[in-house]
Amino acid sequence: MKINRRNAFTLIELLVVIAIIAILAAILFPVFASARAKARQTACMSNMKQLGLAVIQYIQDYDETYPGGIDLNCSPATPCGYGGVAFTTTNNTPPGTGWAGQVYPYVKSLGAFLCPEDELTQNQMPAWAWMASNWLVPISYGYNSNLALMNSLPVNGSKITSSPMTVMFFEVQQAMACPQQTANLDWFSPAGDFSYLEQGGELGGWNTGTQAIVAAPIGALGGQCTRYQVMARHSQNTGSNFAMADGHVKFLPGMLVSGGTTAANSSADQTWGGATVNCPAGLALGNAAQLQWAGGNAAGSQFGGTSAKTGGPIAATFSPI
Repeated sequence: MKINRRNAFTLIELLVVIAIIAILAAILFPVFASARAKARQTACMSNMKQLGLAVIQYIQDYDETYPGGIDLNCSPATPCGYGGVAFTTTNNTPPGTGWAGQVYPYVKSLGAFLCPEDELTQNQMPAWAWMASNWLVPISYGYNSNLALMNSLPVNGSKITSSPMTVMFFEVQQAMACPQQTANLDWFSPAGDFSYLEQGGELGGWNTGTQAIVAAPIGALGGQCTRYQVMARHSQNTGSNFAMADGHVKFLPGMLVSGGTTAANSSADQTWGGATVNCPAGLALGNAAQLQWAGGNAAGSQFGGTSAKTGGPIAATFSPI
C-alpha cells in the first residue's frame, strides 16, 4: 500500500526559523542604524566643509577680512562688525550674527546650512518663520563671533596664530536664518562663544518667552555647569563636528573644545572668574533662562598639554590668538 506524505514544516521548526530571524534582526538593525547615523555625520561634515571654504573665498575677496555679520538692527551706514559699534545683547547687534547672508553667494545652496541629523530644528520651527515674507529656513551651524570682531575692528586672517586649532563653525539647534536675502538683511544666523551665552543674545534663534533658545554642543570653561555637553549630535551623542579656520572639519567631544572670548596670548590656558549660580538640576533645552554663566577667556590657539581648568587636553579653541 502506497502512503502519500506531504512535505511541511512542523510548528517547532517554524518557531526555530522565526527565532533565528529575530536574532539576526536584533544584531543587524543597530548596525544599519549606526551606518545611517554615520552617513548623516559625514554629510554634516561635508556641509561644514562647504561653509568653511565659502568663508575662505570670502576673505580672499575682502582683503583677508572675516565676515562680520549683518543684523536686523544694523544699517548700511553702520554694518555689524564694523565702525566700532558697541555690540551688546540690548541692541541685538552681536558680532558675526547674520554671517549666512554674506557667505551664501559662495555656497548657493540652502542645503549646506542644515545638518541631516538636526531633526529638532527641522521639526520645531515656529509657524511664523515659514511665512513668505520671512524667507526663514532652519540652520544647524553657528559662527565663531571671535572671528568677526577683535578690539572693535574686523578680524584679519593674519591675526590668527593657529588656524587648524581655531573654531570657525560649530553645531547648534533651534536656529534659523535667511541666507538667500543677500541684497537685504540676513535673519538670525547665529554666532557666538561661551562668554555671552547666558545673555541669550549672540546665539539668536527663536524666542520662548523672553529668552532666545539655541543649544550649542560646544566646550565649557572650567567649573561651568552646562547643558551643552549633553547636546552633542553625532556618534551616539558623544560629540559634534567643528569646522576650523583653515577649512578642515573634525569630530570632537565638547570637553576638548575651549569656549570663550579671545585668550590673553596664544599659549594661555583658560582663565576663570566668578561663581556659577542657579544651575538647574535638569539641564533641559527649555531651561536656558535659568542658566547663569561666569565669565572667562578661551585657551590660546597654540596652547598645549593638559588644561588646569578642565583637567584634560584642549583640541580646539574659539580664540583666534
